[in-house]
Amino acid sequence: KRVNLAILTYNALPYTKLCLDSIERNTRNEYNVFVLDNGSTDGSREWLSSYKRTNFYYEESSQNLGVPGGRNRLIEIIAPLLPDDGFVIFLDNDMELKPGWDEDFISFFAEHPEAGI
Repeated sequence: KRVNLAILTYNALPYTKLCLDSIERNTRNEYNVFVLDNGSTDGSREWLSSYKRTNFYYEESSQNLGVPGGRNRLIEIIAPLLPDDGFVIFLDNDMELKPGWDEDFISFFAEHPEAGI
């Protein structure tokens, strides 16, 4: 799938639930969600391990890798599944997406292929 959302979590389970719900409600294109839990102690691990969706990938880190280490690990997980025209979009777990966000995103990159990293 072209749209691949990468979310690093560390505690803040109520926000993570809102984030995942907003993705489900407001994403029109096919997508995958990859979550790496960075050592949460607030019940996030238990809840995320029971969150079953066909497009949801979850991994727990045995230690807190920090933001750079956690995001690097997410890239390692996603890279083998990423098509040549795919996107990896990093979200913080306290973000909520608005309706049509993905269409705006894909449209922008179609108009500006030089953008991104």
